[in-house]
Amino acid sequence: MKWVRDAKSQAYLNIQQVKGVTRDLTPDDEGKFVPVVGFECRGLEPVAFHPQGQFVVKGAGGKKVFEEVDMSEGEWVDYDDECGGSVSVMNLEWKFMKA
Repeated sequence: MKWVRDAKSQAYLNIQQVKGVTRDLTPDDEGKFVPVVGFECRGLEPVAFHPQGQFVVKGAGGKKVFEEVDMSEGEWVDYDDECGGSVSVMNLEWKFMKA
């Protein structure tokens, strides 16, 4: 993640899920922006996001959970042998909105 801040002041960023605001994605969310994370920012403003670290993906058609998913390339594909189909996260887009 990148952010802009005034070099003379202290800055604080807390990344969290916000009850009643953020939620998990569903297949019905395709093509929509959905609030999945909240940023409490003091003294800075996020301007870009780059997925890093490990994510968890659950296939819509099955109960299989894919742990440690690497989203650094912006997309991910695997096979769910429990439901006999592919599972993917593609064409990710994000934007920052003030609450």
